[in-house]
Amino acid sequence: MKQLTVNETQKIVGGVSWECLACPFKSANHVFTATASQRAYEHESRYGHYGKTRIR
Repeated sequence: MKQLTVNETQKIVGGVSWECLACPFKSANHVFTATASQRAYEHESRYGHYGKTRIR
């Protein structure tokens, strides 16, 4: 079975994004859910929007 590159994987799965419900911020697509989750956590910590982000 062929190993897919990150770009090929993102094209197949369409990427994962997150948005903040406390402000009008929507992220770009991330390949992995874990990366999107980490970036959302960093946003919550930086701006104090705890529990206001949603992974999509």
